[in-house]
Parts: sequence; structure tokens; C-alpha cells
Amino acid sequence: MTENNNQLPYAISVIKLLKGNVFKSDADVWDNIIQYKPALKNYFSSIGIELFIHEDNGYAFLRQKEREEQFEQTLPSLISKRQLSYHMTLLCAFLVERLYEDQRATGNESPFCSIDRKTIINMMKPFMPSSSNEAKIERDINTLINKVKEYGFLRELSTDRDTFEIRTILFALIDNEIVHEIKNKLLEHAKEMNNNNDTEDGTEHDPESTS
Repeated sequence: MTENNNQLPYAISVIKLLKGNVFKSDADVWDNIIQYKPALKNYFSSIGIELFIHEDNGYAFLRQKEREEQFEQTLPSLISKRQLSYHMTLLCAFLVERLYEDQRATGNESPFCSIDRKTIINMMKPFMPSSSNEAKIERDINTLINKVKEYGFLRELSTDRDTFEIRTILFALIDNEIVHEIKNKLLEHAKEMNNNNDTEDGTEHDPESTS
């Protein structure tokens, strides 16, 4: 009984946020976050963490403060940083770009943007390792899709399991400038890979044909 009385009323939110992103669809936790927003912000700030809440778009997440913003002593990292693979990074960049395109087209700052599995597969295929096994390529892309879903960046629609909502939390995690930077680097890398494949195939390039 004493333990329950001493428990913070927003303990459930602290635990969920430390585990990962929280969305409005997780109604009990979301309501708790909104109810205790000031207390949660103060709590996390005291341990060197910033709490970001976007009520309109319905998501919340934590970010470790930069060292210069923290206390003089170095605080250990409390939030695990996800290491995204080359293809995961590329997929996320494409998804954010899709969000920005939809935002520009509709004029809506918080758009509902959906994408189907086939579009993602076709979008990613040119950047996957070359293989004559189409089924394997699609399996690999579906593995990427499942991972992005696990991170909360895509949400499967209840009416169609092959169509996904692109979650607007990506706006907060990856800005437009970073998207272009990532895409340019990855596209250059893909071009180099294609050039290497052409060379291996015996294709010759006329140096005078380049401008």
C-alpha cells in the first residue's frame, strides 16, 4: 500500500517514454502525458533529457540534451541511439520527403499521408543489392518496412494491411535539410555502385562523353 502511495502519478509515462516514442493511439499513456506534462518536463529536465510533445500530431519522445546544455559533470546516456543501416536511413529519408511533398501539395502542416507496400518496394528496389532473386529482394524490403513500423514511423491501416500512414513524428526527428543531405549522399553512393557494376559487366565509358 505504501509503495503505491509513493509512486509518481506519471510513472507509467516515464517508463513508456524511456522505452521509446509514445503516440496518441496509446490512449492511457497519452492522457497521462498530457495531464502531467509540466511535471514530466521538469522530471526529465532534471536528469538531462528533453521531452518533446506535439499534441496536434499526437506524439511524444525524449532526446538527450547536448553536453554543453547539461550539468558540468558528464551524464551517462539514458536514451539508446538507434543505429540505422544504409537502407533503413534511405527509406526514412524517402518517407520524410513524401511527407514534405504532401505538406506542400495540401498546404496542411500536419498532413495525413499514406503509402502502400508496393510503392515502398518499387521505391527501394533500385537501391537494394543486385540479385536475380526478386522474391529475396522483396523479403528484404518487407523486413525494412517491419523495422520502420516497429520504430513507430509507419502505422498499418486497420482497413488495409498493405497501406501505411507515415507518422509525422519523422518531421521532428529528421528535418528537410537533413533529408536532402542524406538523399544526395546515398544517391551518389548508389550511382557509384551502379558504375562499379557496369565496369564488372565489361561496359566501357567514353571519358569524352562526360561534360
